[in-house]
Amino acid sequence: GEGGVSSVAGGLIHPFSPRGKLIHLGLESLTAAAGLIDAASSVRPDCLVRRRLYRLATEEKHVAQLTKTAEGHPDLARWMTPDEVRTALGVEGSAGGLELGNGCGVVHVPTYLRGLWGACIAR
Repeated sequence: GEGGVSSVAGGLIHPFSPRGKLIHLGLESLTAAAGLIDAASSVRPDCLVRRRLYRLATEEKHVAQLTKTAEGHPDLARWMTPDEVRTALGVEGSAGGLELGNGCGVVHVPTYLRGLWGACIAR
């Protein structure tokens, strides 16, 4: 899809739509975000909260969508079985899940913006 930023939640850094499809310019945006996060982190290292995201499947249709994402983007996404989800995250009853890494993560938006502003001032 071409939802762009309107289909992305604030603070969650990844190039996928809610259904696990690559968004328009998603990989380019992820690369650009990494540079901005590096700059913000040089001033506010606490702006990056997590270096991984997890998307849990609750229904079989989610399993199909998310396994397709993992197969199509193994550099960013890894499918986790229900047992792996339970062991890694302590979550019972999922149908599995997608682990997103390699640039995907979570930033604390106010801290990130302060860090980015601080990096701008320092230049």
